[in-house]
Amino acid sequence: MIEHIPYDDQIFAELRRVLRPGGLLILGTPDYDTVGWRTIEPLYGFFAPGGYKDEHITHYTRESLIQLCREWGFALEDTAYVFRSELGFGAAPRRRSDRVDPADVRLHATNPTSSPSTRRARSIAPTPR
Repeated sequence: MIEHIPYDDQIFAELRRVLRPGGLLILGTPDYDTVGWRTIEPLYGFFAPGGYKDEHITHYTRESLIQLCREWGFALEDTAYVFRSELGFGAAPRRRSDRVDPADVRLHATNPTSSPSTRRARSIAPTPR
């Protein structure tokens, strides 16, 4: 359901805050990097005007979710797909002793003057309609 709300740092901060020690964060969202979803969503919009297609306002990809979770202190546990387009994602809070590979934490935007939050939001911002 996270694709139905605008991206905000508070989303992941709150997920991290409320998850119990030893808990597992489970997310499900379309992966906008897959051909399957980029095909399904326009067809759904054509055959069911006014359906959820227009409600997906933040377009995540597997890579953007991995990046966000790592930045917010989660370690990727597993990913799986439904019909090669709907991403199921499991992540657990990282222990303080877990090491983070600097290559895992990268930002997609190239503007070095913007803040990390701005760069992160820009990398997953909704695509123009």
